[in-house]
Amino acid sequence: MNIENSLYPIKINKRYGFIDNTGNVIIEPKYNYAEGFIDGLAIIAMQDFFGIINTSGEIVVEPKFDDIHDFQEGLALVEFNGKRGYINPKGEMVIEAKYQEGNYFENGLAPIKVGYKWGYINTKGEEVISPKFQDAQSFSDGLALVQIGGKLGYINNIGEIIIPPIYDYAFGFSEKLAVIEVKNKYGYIDSKGEVVIDTKFTTANDFYEELAAVQLNGKYGFINHSGEMVIEAKYDWADNFEDGFAIVAIGEKYGFINRDGEEKIKIIFDNVGSISEDLVSVQIGEKWGYADFSSEVVIEAKYDEVNDFSNGVALIEIEEKNLYINKLGEFIWQPVKK
Repeated sequence: MNIENSLYPIKINKRYGFIDNTGNVIIEPKYNYAEGFIDGLAIIAMQDFFGIINTSGEIVVEPKFDDIHDFQEGLALVEFNGKRGYINPKGEMVIEAKYQEGNYFENGLAPIKVGYKWGYINTKGEEVISPKFQDAQSFSDGLALVQIGGKLGYINNIGEIIIPPIYDYAFGFSEKLAVIEVKNKYGYIDSKGEVVIDTKFTTANDFYEELAAVQLNGKYGFINHSGEMVIEAKYDWADNFEDGFAIVAIGEKYGFINRDGEEKIKIIFDNVGSISEDLVSVQIGEKWGYADFSSEVVIEAKYDEVNDFSNGVALIEIEEKNLYINKLGEFIWQPVKK
């Protein structure tokens, strides 16, 4: 997905519209709700119904749905008259809204719920795997995690059981490996169901960027696909890698490390968010601001909440009011004071 970074939702007098990155109103506030643009489309609501507009403010999907989710593989999950179905970007109902539940398409298949059972359909709405599972997740690496008889196992894209349902707890596959739990310890299996990293960890995350955060002897570190601890287990908490960086904590302080385990944002902040446009959101005390890669605070921590920068603009919150700032910390848009 390509997140549109030139228009930003605003709220004035309980109505939503959009501004550009200089603060000029481009789409007048007239909606009851609005989300940001993705791939040139934004979900909006008029009265109690959801639709979609383009960056010109033209309605491309009439507001008639009870809910709309983001597009994935060309289709969006919608709720209509209490049932779930799928539409295309033109708003055409290409898969009838007849399911109790549904999820995103991944690898051409989506889990859907019929009655009390889960199965899978393709992007034409054809039932590829009949509803027979107690629960079902999206496909990843050609396999999907399903629940059968209270246990978890894995199927292929025609519904064949590839890894028997023997687990009480397991994750979907990520980078060809999946987390499983055996006797309260976590390890990893491959697509054949063979344990390739022993179940010895207290906690284990999915692999991201060829590394996975694990907890061993009360501390967090990172392992590679061979199970080798390549970043020492010395942290009190650790998150997954994203774009070459991972959040870690020592005591009650947070920072970022790179894939070599080097501390790139000092572990000195009360909390950190994500990195965007070479700035990282940081919490000092009860307030949020932004620091650069030298760990210097460049936008004062004085906001109640902050978000990522996009095209030089970030949404922040002060006293339950949403405003936008630029990378100098200057307001480019704020609600008109009455």
